[in-house]
Amino acid sequence: MILRKCAVLKLHDVNPKFVNIGDMKIGEKDHFHTIAREKGKWYFYRQVEQQMTEIEKRSLQEFSKKMGMTYDVTVLANIIRMEIPEIQGEFYDSINSITGCRVSPVSLQSKGDVYLCIEFEENRTDKISDKMLDFINQYSPYKRSIIYIGPQPDKVPYLLNLYLSLGNSPRDLTLIKSRWEFKEEETIKENEGIFQNQGEFIPKKIVDDEIDELIWRMDSREPLGGSKIDIVNEEEHIIEMKVKSHFFSEFYYNVIKEYCGAVFSGYHCDKKGLTSYYIVESLTQQIFLHGLQKEWSLERRHHHLNYLLEIGDLGSYNEIPRFPY
Repeated sequence: MILRKCAVLKLHDVNPKFVNIGDMKIGEKDHFHTIAREKGKWYFYRQVEQQMTEIEKRSLQEFSKKMGMTYDVTVLANIIRMEIPEIQGEFYDSINSITGCRVSPVSLQSKGDVYLCIEFEENRTDKISDKMLDFINQYSPYKRSIIYIGPQPDKVPYLLNLYLSLGNSPRDLTLIKSRWEFKEEETIKENEGIFQNQGEFIPKKIVDDEIDELIWRMDSREPLGGSKIDIVNEEEHIIEMKVKSHFFSEFYYNVIKEYCGAVFSGYHCDKKGLTSYYIVESLTQQIFLHGLQKEWSLERRHHHLNYLLEIGDLGSYNEIPRFPY
């Protein structure tokens, strides 16, 4: 784990427990959401398995009015997009403004409750604590509570561990590994040269901006490239960087927004290229791969080599040495 500590907040009854969509009831089954920001507003995305009727849409919209939220149902792609309440979005921004901290781009819904995970470097604990206390003590239509502060589990992110501890099967999740290979001269020219570095990184947030914010554990002490660097933990070689790039904005538009794809994501960069690790819900695997293929087909990717390395369920996740998340 790059950020080894986390705090988990529970938002009580913030999503409908039982809204029928065909044979499926929202809230009946534990489900991950992807969190992203577009034009300054925060949204979560959920893929549903069939097209919604007008009655089902109205049920969601009536529920959202009580919570001060807006549901936007994209009929063709069967995606529910919900605008996150302003108080919550402001909280996300306040956490992400702290170097070495992020709101996980994943949240977990269980029986109408939503679990948020704040991931951070240990030396930021005091700042995180202050922000969380401010958030849970503000007035809001829904109750909020802090259920955990401490180390991340050794093997997997906290929310994934929570999902499994609630009785869900790891076989409902799929691990997808892909590879992006590039030539040395390309690494110097593209993305302000950040991929000249070797090590692991995660996105700080998924947004539509041209500026990507990344949190790295570097293999060396001297970062390469022209991006702005902030040191998070000098001893562990953990840094945060801002880079002019379309790496994650393209991922947002082609995968998250249109196909509601990735659940957990992490990246490992070596001399010859980048290995991407994604954990997606098995039901959305094909949709995710469709989005990934669309991203690889972009004009700017034509001189790169992109391909799949591995696809398999997480039934044997204990045998995986370490997730780079």
